[in-house]
Amino acid sequence: MTEYFETLRGLTSPQDCDENGLMTAAALTARVGDATAHALYALGLGPRKLRESRDRVRLIDERLSRQFDLRSGDVFHVQSALVSSDGENHIFDHRLVYSDTGAISCTTRTEVTAPQLPHSTFDKDAEHAGEVTYRGRVSAAECDQMRHMNVQFYMAKNSQALAQIGAMLGIGKIFYATAERILFEREVYAGDILIMRSGIRKIAGDSLHIASLLLNAETGAVAARFETVAGIWDLGNGETQSLPNAVRKKADSFAIASDDAFPPPREITGPRLEEKFPDNAVVTCRRSVNTWEVDTAGIATPAFVISCVSDAAMHFFTHMGAGHVWRVENDIGSAALDYNIVYLRPMTIGMPVEAHSQFLETREKTFRFSHHLSDATSDQVAVTIEITAVLFDLSKRKSIALPDEFHEKAKIFGAKKEIPQR
Repeated sequence: MTEYFETLRGLTSPQDCDENGLMTAAALTARVGDATAHALYALGLGPRKLRESRDRVRLIDERLSRQFDLRSGDVFHVQSALVSSDGENHIFDHRLVYSDTGAISCTTRTEVTAPQLPHSTFDKDAEHAGEVTYRGRVSAAECDQMRHMNVQFYMAKNSQALAQIGAMLGIGKIFYATAERILFEREVYAGDILIMRSGIRKIAGDSLHIASLLLNAETGAVAARFETVAGIWDLGNGETQSLPNAVRKKADSFAIASDDAFPPPREITGPRLEEKFPDNAVVTCRRSVNTWEVDTAGIATPAFVISCVSDAAMHFFTHMGAGHVWRVENDIGSAALDYNIVYLRPMTIGMPVEAHSQFLETREKTFRFSHHLSDATSDQVAVTIEITAVLFDLSKRKSIALPDEFHEKAKIFGAKKEIPQR
Protein backbone atom coordinates (compact mmCIF):
# COMPACT_ATOMS: atom_id res chain seq x y z
CA MET A 1 0.00 0.00 0.00
CA THR A 2 3.03 2.32 0.08
CA GLU A 3 3.64 2.67 -3.67
CA TYR A 4 3.97 6.35 -4.58
CA PHE A 5 2.28 7.88 -7.63
CA GLU A 6 2.19 11.47 -8.89
CA THR A 7 -0.80 13.53 -7.75
CA LEU A 8 0.17 17.16 -8.45
CA ARG A 9 2.46 19.15 -10.75
CA GLY A 10 2.69 22.91 -10.86
CA LEU A 11 4.47 26.18 -10.11
CA THR A 12 4.99 28.21 -6.94
CA SER A 13 3.51 31.64 -7.70
CA PRO A 14 4.29 34.93 -5.91
CA GLN A 15 0.77 34.73 -4.46
CA ASP A 16 1.74 31.44 -2.77
CA CYS A 17 4.60 33.12 -0.91
CA ASP A 18 5.21 35.31 2.12
CA GLU A 19 7.17 38.55 2.36
CA ASN A 20 10.41 36.55 2.14
CA GLY A 21 9.41 34.88 -1.12
CA LEU A 22 8.85 31.46 0.53
CA MET A 23 5.79 29.25 0.11
CA THR A 24 3.37 29.87 2.97
CA ALA A 25 1.88 27.16 5.17
CA ALA A 26 -1.57 28.03 3.78
CA ALA A 27 -0.42 27.50 0.19
CA LEU A 28 1.31 24.27 1.14
CA THR A 29 -1.82 22.96 2.87
CA ALA A 30 -3.90 23.85 -0.19
CA ARG A 31 -1.53 21.89 -2.45
CA VAL A 32 -1.74 18.87 -0.13
CA GLY A 33 -5.55 19.11 -0.32
CA ASP A 34 -5.37 19.05 -4.11
CA ALA A 35 -3.00 16.07 -3.99
CA THR A 36 -5.36 14.19 -1.67
CA ALA A 37 -8.27 14.83 -4.06
CA HIS A 38 -6.17 13.54 -6.96
CA ALA A 39 -5.12 10.48 -4.94
CA LEU A 40 -8.75 9.66 -4.14
CA TYR A 41 -9.62 10.02 -7.84
CA ALA A 42 -6.77 7.67 -8.75
CA LEU A 43 -8.23 5.16 -6.30
CA GLY A 44 -11.63 5.33 -8.00
CA LEU A 45 -13.26 8.05 -5.90
CA GLY A 46 -13.38 11.04 -8.25
CA PRO A 47 -15.20 14.33 -7.67
CA ARG A 48 -18.11 13.52 -9.96
CA LYS A 49 -18.74 10.26 -8.17
CA LEU A 50 -18.68 12.14 -4.86
CA ARG A 51 -21.09 14.78 -6.18
CA GLU A 52 -23.50 12.15 -7.46
CA SER A 53 -23.52 10.30 -4.13
CA ARG A 54 -23.53 13.58 -2.15
CA ASP A 55 -20.70 12.23 -0.04
CA ARG A 56 -17.85 14.47 1.03
CA VAL A 57 -14.24 14.20 2.07
CA ARG A 58 -13.43 15.46 5.57
CA LEU A 59 -9.95 16.15 6.88
CA ILE A 60 -9.32 14.45 10.25
CA ASP A 61 -5.62 15.04 10.83
CA GLU A 62 -2.61 16.43 8.96
CA ARG A 63 1.04 16.58 9.97
CA LEU A 64 3.64 18.43 7.90
CA SER A 65 7.41 18.19 8.10
CA ARG A 66 9.45 20.67 6.06
CA GLN A 67 12.99 19.97 4.88
CA PHE A 68 13.42 23.23 2.95
CA ASP A 69 11.16 25.94 1.55
CA LEU A 70 10.11 26.35 -2.07
CA ARG A 71 10.47 29.86 -3.47
CA SER A 72 8.41 31.88 -5.90
CA GLY A 73 8.96 30.53 -9.42
CA ASP A 74 9.99 27.04 -8.29
CA VAL A 75 8.35 24.15 -10.14
CA PHE A 76 7.25 21.17 -8.09
CA HIS A 77 5.37 17.90 -8.11
CA VAL A 78 3.73 15.84 -5.39
CA GLN A 79 3.96 12.08 -4.99
CA SER A 80 1.40 10.30 -2.82
CA ALA A 81 0.89 6.86 -1.35
CA LEU A 82 -2.04 5.22 0.40
CA VAL A 83 -0.70 4.11 3.80
CA SER A 84 -3.87 2.49 5.12
CA SER A 85 -7.57 2.25 4.35
CA ASP A 86 -10.08 0.97 6.89
CA GLY A 87 -13.70 1.42 5.82
CA GLU A 88 -14.16 5.18 5.49
CA ASN A 89 -10.85 6.15 7.12
CA HIS A 90 -7.93 6.67 4.72
CA ILE A 91 -4.36 7.76 5.46
CA PHE A 92 -2.05 9.16 2.77
CA ASP A 93 1.60 10.09 2.75
CA HIS A 94 2.55 12.96 0.43
CA ARG A 95 5.98 14.25 -0.52
CA LEU A 96 6.41 17.63 -2.20
CA VAL A 97 9.34 17.44 -4.64
CA TYR A 98 11.34 20.34 -6.11
CA SER A 99 11.23 19.29 -9.77
CA ASP A 100 14.55 20.88 -10.77
CA THR A 101 16.62 18.69 -8.42
CA GLY A 102 14.30 15.92 -7.24
CA ALA A 103 14.87 16.94 -3.61
CA ILE A 104 11.96 16.49 -1.19
CA SER A 105 10.86 19.86 0.21
CA CYS A 106 8.13 18.60 2.53
CA THR A 107 6.44 15.40 3.67
CA THR A 108 2.87 15.18 4.93
CA ARG A 109 0.70 12.52 6.50
CA THR A 110 -2.99 13.19 5.87
CA GLU A 111 -5.96 11.33 7.36
CA VAL A 112 -9.41 11.79 5.82
CA THR A 113 -12.84 10.22 5.98
CA ALA A 114 -14.48 9.41 2.65
CA PRO A 115 -16.55 6.56 1.19
CA GLN A 116 -14.87 3.18 0.94
CA LEU A 117 -12.32 3.08 -1.88
CA PRO A 118 -13.49 1.04 -4.89
CA HIS A 119 -10.10 -0.34 -5.95
CA SER A 120 -6.34 0.15 -6.10
CA THR A 121 -4.63 2.78 -8.23
CA PHE A 122 -5.08 2.84 -11.98
CA ASP A 123 -3.26 4.80 -14.67
CA LYS A 124 -5.76 6.57 -16.89
CA ASP A 125 -2.94 8.90 -18.03
CA ALA A 126 -1.64 6.17 -20.32
CA GLU A 127 -4.58 6.77 -22.66
CA HIS A 128 -3.02 10.03 -23.90
CA ALA A 129 0.27 11.00 -25.57
CA GLY A 130 2.74 13.66 -24.52
CA GLU A 131 4.42 14.59 -21.25
CA VAL A 132 2.41 15.41 -18.13
CA THR A 133 3.11 19.10 -17.54
CA TYR A 134 0.39 20.01 -15.04
CA ARG A 135 -1.80 18.26 -12.46
CA GLY A 136 -4.31 20.00 -10.24
CA ARG A 137 -7.98 20.64 -9.72
CA VAL A 138 -10.56 23.39 -10.15
CA SER A 139 -11.16 25.41 -7.00
CA ALA A 140 -14.49 27.08 -6.24
CA ALA A 141 -12.70 30.45 -6.36
CA GLU A 142 -11.79 29.81 -10.02
CA CYS A 143 -15.43 29.52 -11.14
CA ASP A 144 -17.36 32.55 -12.39
CA GLN A 145 -21.01 33.58 -12.62
CA MET A 146 -21.49 31.01 -15.40
CA ARG A 147 -20.70 28.34 -12.78
CA HIS A 148 -17.71 26.96 -14.69
CA MET A 149 -13.97 27.64 -14.51
CA ASN A 150 -13.21 31.10 -15.84
CA VAL A 151 -10.97 31.48 -18.87
CA GLN A 152 -8.19 33.20 -16.91
CA PHE A 153 -7.61 30.02 -14.91
CA TYR A 154 -7.29 27.90 -18.05
CA MET A 155 -4.49 30.32 -18.89
CA ALA A 156 -2.99 30.07 -15.40
CA LYS A 157 -2.80 26.28 -15.67
CA ASN A 158 -1.17 26.51 -19.10
CA SER A 159 1.37 28.97 -17.64
CA GLN A 160 2.22 26.41 -14.96
CA ALA A 161 2.62 23.75 -17.66
CA LEU A 162 4.91 26.09 -19.62
CA ALA A 163 7.06 26.62 -16.52
CA GLN A 164 7.35 22.85 -16.13
CA ILE A 165 8.42 22.53 -19.78
CA GLY A 166 10.98 25.29 -19.28
CA ALA A 167 12.39 23.40 -16.28
CA MET A 168 12.53 20.13 -18.25
CA LEU A 169 14.43 21.89 -21.04
CA GLY A 170 16.81 23.67 -18.67
CA ILE A 171 15.61 27.16 -19.65
CA GLY A 172 14.70 28.35 -16.15
CA LYS A 173 12.37 31.22 -15.30
CA ILE A 174 12.56 33.33 -18.48
CA PHE A 175 10.51 31.03 -20.73
CA TYR A 176 7.48 32.95 -21.98
CA ALA A 177 4.68 32.60 -24.50
CA THR A 178 4.72 35.07 -27.40
CA ALA A 179 1.51 33.75 -28.96
CA GLU A 180 -1.25 31.38 -27.87
CA ARG A 181 -4.29 29.80 -29.48
CA ILE A 182 -6.82 28.18 -27.15
CA LEU A 183 -9.84 26.14 -28.21
CA PHE A 184 -12.32 25.54 -25.40
CA GLU A 185 -14.16 22.24 -25.79
CA ARG A 186 -15.90 21.36 -22.51
CA GLU A 187 -16.77 23.07 -19.25
CA VAL A 188 -15.07 22.07 -16.02
CA TYR A 189 -16.49 22.72 -12.57
CA ALA A 190 -15.34 23.20 -8.99
CA GLY A 191 -13.60 20.08 -7.71
CA ASP A 192 -12.81 18.58 -11.12
CA ILE A 193 -9.37 16.96 -11.42
CA LEU A 194 -7.28 18.31 -14.32
CA ILE A 195 -4.21 17.02 -16.15
CA MET A 196 -2.23 18.81 -18.87
CA ARG A 197 -0.26 16.81 -21.43
CA SER A 198 2.12 18.55 -23.82
CA GLY A 199 4.37 17.89 -26.77
CA ILE A 200 6.61 19.97 -29.02
CA ARG A 201 5.14 20.39 -32.49
CA LYS A 202 8.24 22.01 -34.01
CA ILE A 203 11.22 24.28 -33.42
CA ALA A 204 11.02 27.35 -35.65
CA GLY A 205 13.97 29.70 -35.41
CA ASP A 206 14.33 30.53 -31.73
CA SER A 207 10.74 29.63 -30.84
CA LEU A 208 9.23 26.37 -29.66
CA HIS A 209 5.75 25.49 -30.88
CA ILE A 210 4.07 23.54 -28.09
CA ALA A 211 0.73 21.70 -28.25
CA SER A 212 -1.10 20.87 -25.01
CA LEU A 213 -4.32 19.18 -23.97
CA LEU A 214 -6.07 20.09 -20.72
CA LEU A 215 -7.99 16.97 -19.70
CA ASN A 216 -10.70 16.25 -17.19
CA ALA A 217 -8.89 13.37 -15.51
CA GLU A 218 -12.04 11.64 -14.30
CA THR A 219 -13.81 11.55 -17.66
CA GLY A 220 -10.79 11.67 -19.98
CA ALA A 221 -12.53 14.43 -21.97
CA VAL A 222 -10.50 17.29 -23.45
CA ALA A 223 -11.50 20.56 -21.75
CA ALA A 224 -9.24 22.78 -23.88
CA ARG A 225 -6.52 22.61 -26.54
CA PHE A 226 -3.53 24.97 -26.48
CA GLU A 227 -1.10 25.92 -29.21
CA THR A 228 1.70 27.98 -27.66
CA VAL A 229 4.64 29.68 -29.32
CA ALA A 230 7.26 30.28 -26.63
CA GLY A 231 10.88 31.23 -26.25
CA ILE A 232 13.41 33.00 -24.09
CA TRP A 233 11.95 36.48 -23.79
CA ASP A 234 13.99 39.64 -23.34
CA LEU A 235 11.88 41.27 -20.63
CA GLY A 236 13.12 44.71 -21.62
CA ASN A 237 11.91 44.79 -25.23
CA GLY A 238 9.78 41.67 -25.62
CA GLU A 239 12.03 40.17 -28.30
CA THR A 240 12.82 36.45 -28.47
CA GLN A 241 16.43 35.56 -27.69
CA SER A 242 18.55 32.75 -29.14
CA LEU A 243 17.89 29.20 -27.97
CA PRO A 244 21.09 27.60 -26.61
CA ASN A 245 22.19 24.38 -28.31
CA ALA A 246 21.71 22.45 -25.04
CA VAL A 247 18.05 23.54 -24.98
CA ARG A 248 17.56 22.56 -28.63
CA LYS A 249 19.02 19.13 -27.90
CA LYS A 250 16.64 18.57 -25.00
CA ALA A 251 13.73 19.85 -27.08
CA ASP A 252 14.55 17.30 -29.79
CA SER A 253 14.12 14.48 -27.26
CA PHE A 254 10.94 15.91 -25.70
CA ALA A 255 7.59 14.29 -26.49
CA ILE A 256 6.51 14.98 -30.08
CA ALA A 257 3.09 16.56 -30.65
CA SER A 258 1.83 14.54 -33.60
CA ASP A 259 -1.19 15.74 -35.56
CA ASP A 260 -3.06 12.58 -34.56
CA ALA A 261 -2.56 12.99 -30.81
CA PHE A 262 -2.69 16.82 -30.85
CA PRO A 263 -4.94 17.85 -33.78
CA PRO A 264 -3.90 21.26 -35.17
CA PRO A 265 -6.45 24.04 -34.62
CA ARG A 266 -8.86 24.95 -37.36
CA GLU A 267 -8.02 27.96 -39.50
CA ILE A 268 -9.44 31.28 -38.34
CA THR A 269 -11.88 32.59 -40.95
CA GLY A 270 -13.70 35.87 -41.31
CA PRO A 271 -12.57 39.43 -40.54
CA ARG A 272 -9.40 39.81 -38.45
CA LEU A 273 -8.28 42.52 -36.07
CA GLU A 274 -5.94 45.25 -37.22
CA GLU A 275 -2.59 46.09 -35.67
CA LYS A 276 -4.05 49.27 -34.11
CA PHE A 277 -7.49 49.47 -32.57
CA PRO A 278 -9.98 51.36 -34.79
CA ASP A 279 -11.80 54.58 -33.97
CA ASN A 280 -15.08 52.76 -33.27
CA ALA A 281 -13.48 50.53 -30.64
CA VAL A 282 -14.98 50.87 -27.14
CA VAL A 283 -12.92 51.17 -23.97
CA THR A 284 -14.35 48.30 -21.95
CA CYS A 285 -11.82 47.90 -19.15
CA ARG A 286 -9.39 50.10 -17.26
CA ARG A 287 -7.00 48.38 -14.87
CA SER A 288 -3.47 48.71 -13.58
CA VAL A 289 -1.01 45.88 -13.06
CA ASN A 290 -0.66 45.20 -9.35
CA THR A 291 1.81 43.20 -7.29
CA TRP A 292 -0.42 40.11 -7.00
CA GLU A 293 -0.93 39.97 -10.78
CA VAL A 294 2.69 39.45 -11.83
CA ASP A 295 5.15 36.59 -11.92
CA THR A 296 8.57 36.38 -10.27
CA ALA A 297 10.06 38.68 -12.92
CA GLY A 298 7.43 41.37 -12.28
CA ILE A 299 5.64 40.71 -15.60
CA ALA A 300 1.84 40.58 -15.78
CA THR A 301 0.72 36.97 -16.12
CA PRO A 302 -1.50 35.59 -18.89
CA ALA A 303 -4.15 35.15 -16.20
CA PHE A 304 -4.08 38.93 -15.60
CA VAL A 305 -4.43 39.53 -19.35
CA ILE A 306 -7.51 37.31 -19.51
CA SER A 307 -8.98 38.76 -16.31
CA CYS A 308 -8.98 42.11 -18.14
CA VAL A 309 -10.67 40.44 -21.11
CA SER A 310 -13.24 38.75 -18.85
CA ASP A 311 -14.13 42.10 -17.27
CA ALA A 312 -14.21 43.79 -20.68
CA ALA A 313 -16.58 41.19 -22.12
CA MET A 314 -19.31 41.92 -19.56
CA HIS A 315 -19.19 45.64 -20.39
CA PHE A 316 -19.06 44.94 -24.13
CA PHE A 317 -22.09 42.64 -23.97
CA THR A 318 -24.00 45.41 -22.22
CA HIS A 319 -23.40 47.64 -25.26
CA MET A 320 -24.92 44.84 -27.35
CA GLY A 321 -28.18 44.67 -25.43
CA ALA A 322 -27.13 41.59 -23.44
CA GLY A 323 -26.64 43.40 -20.17
CA HIS A 324 -26.68 42.02 -16.65
CA VAL A 325 -30.43 42.42 -16.05
CA TRP A 326 -31.33 40.70 -19.35
CA ARG A 327 -28.90 37.86 -18.65
CA VAL A 328 -30.23 37.30 -15.12
CA GLU A 329 -33.89 37.45 -16.17
CA ASN A 330 -33.32 34.96 -18.98
CA ASP A 331 -30.68 32.85 -17.19
CA ILE A 332 -28.25 33.48 -20.04
CA GLY A 333 -24.48 33.25 -19.80
CA SER A 334 -21.62 33.26 -22.27
CA ALA A 335 -18.78 30.91 -23.12
CA ALA A 336 -15.59 31.34 -25.12
CA LEU A 337 -14.86 28.86 -27.89
CA ASP A 338 -11.61 30.18 -29.34
CA TYR A 339 -8.91 32.63 -28.21
CA ASN A 340 -6.07 33.82 -30.42
CA ILE A 341 -3.53 35.85 -28.41
CA VAL A 342 -0.36 37.68 -29.42
CA TYR A 343 1.96 39.11 -26.75
CA LEU A 344 3.78 42.12 -28.21
CA ARG A 345 5.54 43.57 -25.15
CA PRO A 346 5.65 42.95 -21.39
CA MET A 347 3.23 44.67 -19.02
CA THR A 348 4.90 45.57 -15.74
CA ILE A 349 3.83 46.55 -12.20
CA GLY A 350 2.01 49.88 -12.11
CA MET A 351 1.25 50.03 -15.83
CA PRO A 352 -2.23 51.46 -16.49
CA VAL A 353 -3.94 49.16 -18.97
CA GLU A 354 -6.92 49.86 -21.24
CA ALA A 355 -8.90 47.32 -23.24
CA HIS A 356 -10.17 48.66 -26.59
CA SER A 357 -12.84 46.31 -27.94
CA GLN A 358 -14.55 45.90 -31.28
CA PHE A 359 -16.82 43.38 -32.99
CA LEU A 360 -15.45 41.47 -35.97
CA GLU A 361 -18.55 39.56 -37.07
CA THR A 362 -21.74 37.86 -35.90
CA ARG A 363 -23.21 34.59 -37.08
CA GLU A 364 -26.40 32.78 -36.14
CA LYS A 365 -25.06 31.62 -32.77
CA THR A 366 -21.38 32.54 -32.63
CA PHE A 367 -19.88 35.99 -32.58
CA ARG A 368 -16.29 37.18 -32.95
CA PHE A 369 -14.79 40.20 -31.27
CA SER A 370 -11.34 41.48 -30.34
CA HIS A 371 -9.46 43.39 -27.69
CA HIS A 372 -6.32 45.49 -27.86
CA LEU A 373 -4.72 45.81 -24.41
CA SER A 374 -2.57 48.91 -24.40
CA ASP A 375 -0.45 51.01 -22.08
CA ALA A 376 -2.78 53.95 -21.37
CA THR A 377 0.16 56.34 -20.98
CA SER A 378 1.57 55.68 -24.45
CA ASP A 379 -1.21 53.88 -26.38
CA GLN A 380 1.35 51.17 -27.19
CA VAL A 381 -0.47 47.89 -27.74
CA ALA A 382 0.88 45.15 -25.47
CA VAL A 383 -1.48 42.27 -26.27
CA THR A 384 -4.07 41.53 -28.97
CA ILE A 385 -6.82 38.94 -28.55
CA GLU A 386 -9.38 37.61 -31.04
CA ILE A 387 -12.28 35.71 -29.48
CA THR A 388 -15.07 33.50 -30.77
CA ALA A 389 -17.89 33.03 -28.25
CA VAL A 390 -21.54 32.12 -27.79
CA LEU A 391 -24.40 33.08 -25.51
CA PHE A 392 -25.86 30.04 -23.81
CA ASP A 393 -28.74 28.90 -21.63
CA LEU A 394 -27.35 28.36 -18.13
CA SER A 395 -30.01 25.79 -17.26
CA LYS A 396 -29.75 23.69 -20.43
CA ARG A 397 -25.99 24.43 -20.85
CA LYS A 398 -26.63 24.93 -24.57
CA SER A 399 -25.84 27.82 -26.91
CA ILE A 400 -28.68 30.03 -28.14
CA ALA A 401 -29.34 32.03 -31.31
CA LEU A 402 -28.19 35.63 -31.01
CA PRO A 403 -31.01 38.17 -30.52
CA ASP A 404 -31.67 40.47 -33.50
CA GLU A 405 -30.75 43.49 -31.38
CA PHE A 406 -27.35 41.94 -30.73
CA HIS A 407 -26.61 41.74 -34.49
CA GLU A 408 -27.80 45.29 -35.11
CA LYS A 409 -25.72 46.87 -32.36
CA ALA A 410 -22.68 44.77 -33.25
CA LYS A 411 -22.57 46.48 -36.65
CA ILE A 412 -22.07 49.83 -34.90
CA PHE A 413 -18.94 48.46 -33.27
CA GLY A 414 -17.36 46.93 -36.35
CA ALA A 415 -19.22 43.68 -37.11
CA LYS A 416 -18.91 42.94 -40.83
CA LYS A 417 -21.76 40.48 -41.24
CA GLU A 418 -25.39 41.36 -41.89
CA ILE A 419 -28.18 40.00 -39.70
CA PRO A 420 -28.85 36.42 -40.82
CA GLN A 421 -32.23 35.69 -42.40
CA ARG A 422 -34.52 33.70 -40.13
